[in-house]
Formats: sequence, C-alpha cells, structure tokens
Amino acid sequence: MKNFIFLFCLLLLCAIAVCQSPFKLISLSKSQLPGGVRFKGKVEQALKWTDKLGENILITATFGPYKDENKDMPGEEAKTIELFSFHFIKKDTGWKLLWKITDAEKACAFDITAEFLKAGTRVTDLDNDGIAETTIQYKLSCRSDVSPAYMKVIMHEGESKYT
Repeated sequence: MKNFIFLFCLLLLCAIAVCQSPFKLISLSKSQLPGGVRFKGKVEQALKWTDKLGENILITATFGPYKDENKDMPGEEAKTIELFSFHFIKKDTGWKLLWKITDAEKACAFDITAEFLKAGTRVTDLDNDGIAETTIQYKLSCRSDVSPAYMKVIMHEGESKYT
C-alpha cells in the first residue's frame, strides 16, 4: 500500500511538472492583495488567475517560528511554526474564502522546519474543465539528526481536496 501511495504521488508530481498552466498567473506581493482578502501569517507566495469560477487568489503564508511550551519536555525551550494556504474567489459581495489549509510543527525543542516548496505550488487544469487545480507542497520536521522531513502534497479543484 505504501508503495502504491508513493508511486501515485510520484506520478502526480511528474504530471504537474510537465504541465504548463493554461491560466495566466500573476504573482502578487502583500501590498498588491485586495483589501477584502484576510489571512494570517507572512506571505510566502500569492498567485492570481481567472478560470470558470471567476477571479482567484491563492496565498501561502507562514507564522513563526515563535516560542512555545513543550509539554513533553518541561523547562526546554521549544518553537512552533504554522503554515497556511488560502484560496479566495471574487464574488459580487467581495472576496470569499473557498478553502484554507492549516498545518504546523509544534513545540519543537530541536531543529524545526516548516516551509512551502515554492516550485511545488502549481495551478493547472489537468482535466481540461476550465476549473483550476491548485497543488501545494510543503515539508515539516522536528529533528535532532539527519532523518528526512515529512513532505505533504495537497491538491484542490474547487472545494474538493485530494491528499
């Protein structure tokens, strides 16, 4: 089963890597984001495009690292980093949050990693239905050795989530 999941993820990443986005993607800075777009964290990446759903904005953001209490190791200094991803769609009444991803590496007393892989953020239309699929890739770890970080790949099409 693990081999199947690994192969599926590998094939998915290969498909995404060779696909060019059929949408005109515009990179935005924090100052270019519309006033009605509310999110938490420091903007790592912001993309804007238009598809059948209308005008879209995808934001990846981080919050931290900040000091946090490690309940398993009282007295040890620990840190937390939070990751957020937000997909907004423009409606007549303003910007509506379509979905939000929240993840974190919490209360780590060792070397902490929680970061988006910029090259892993994609906007595609693999099924050619005119509605964008968004793919977010990031890694998390709390380690004191050379073990690998956990990597996550999450894809959305509209409100549907694929992990």
